[in-house]
Amino acid sequence: MRCPFLAYLFIISCASAQTNQIPVLPPAQPPQTSDVITITPDTVIATVNGRQFTAGDLEKITRNLNPQSRQLAASQPKAFLEQYAFGESLAAEAVKLKIDQVPPYRDRLADARRQILTQGLLEQKKSEFKITPEEMKKYYEANQAGFRQASVKVLFISRVSLVRNLGDGSTKSVTPEEIKAKVEKVAKLAKDGGDFAALAKEYSDDRNTADHGADLPYPIRANSAEIPENVREALMAGAAGDIIGPLEHTSGFYLFKIKSQSQAPLESVRADIERSIQETKLREWIDQQKAKTTVTLDHEPFWKTFVAASKDMLDQEQRAKKAEQQTIDGVAR
Repeated sequence: MRCPFLAYLFIISCASAQTNQIPVLPPAQPPQTSDVITITPDTVIATVNGRQFTAGDLEKITRNLNPQSRQLAASQPKAFLEQYAFGESLAAEAVKLKIDQVPPYRDRLADARRQILTQGLLEQKKSEFKITPEEMKKYYEANQAGFRQASVKVLFISRVSLVRNLGDGSTKSVTPEEIKAKVEKVAKLAKDGGDFAALAKEYSDDRNTADHGADLPYPIRANSAEIPENVREALMAGAAGDIIGPLEHTSGFYLFKIKSQSQAPLESVRADIERSIQETKLREWIDQQKAKTTVTLDHEPFWKTFVAASKDMLDQEQRAKKAEQQTIDGVAR
């Protein structure tokens, strides 16, 4: 799966730029053995708080984990289950003390339940919309421009100003001016005909691509919602062989070399088309449901007071955050 919003290309923005990146491990190879181990959902794999814990239980609690918790489960399963067992014990104690029946916790639980049910309903409704081959073909033909795609090489220079070397633990400060100078230097070298892959290997902060010829492992399409619009527009406006950029992003600067441009075939985008049509139908269904809801404000003086008080509270919170940030900035200097 691609990283939401910025995909593989911008995964580097989720981590600090480092002079010695943690290597990406290859997929684990199956053990060379003739023994076959059969695991079913009912297979007992642990004992948690005195009860048998099955493979099915593990699948349930890991299904919707955030990346950090999933990493813990994958790398330190015992520590993960200890954390889960501790949380389970605390929750049981809270129920014993009837914490779930008193405000504000009762209200928070009700709100969480409402959100979970709402999300579940939307996911179920979306899955119910079955898209026919004819609908897919019609959508594809009506949106040809969105399926233009470019295969590219990429070079990324981070704007992170403090770089840590994982090898010896040393750190190095880099000023914004130095980063800008580096970006301009590399862009000039690339546009003057320099070997893009060699430049990426020497200068890029994204080792995932730099160590593999600077190749981005998938094409960027004109309608790739997870890619920033300025990147898509620049790549679609270019031609094979063009150097595009540097393009600025919150995480740093991107330089591209277009390898080729083409039209994505229908077969390669069926899943995306199905998702787009389903989302359109879901929005239509949501609009229909919204049309059935009604609200009237019956006490005008109350609502005027409520709005004024809420605005004052928000202003106070913003002033407090601004003051806190100024203090942090002062310490940093």
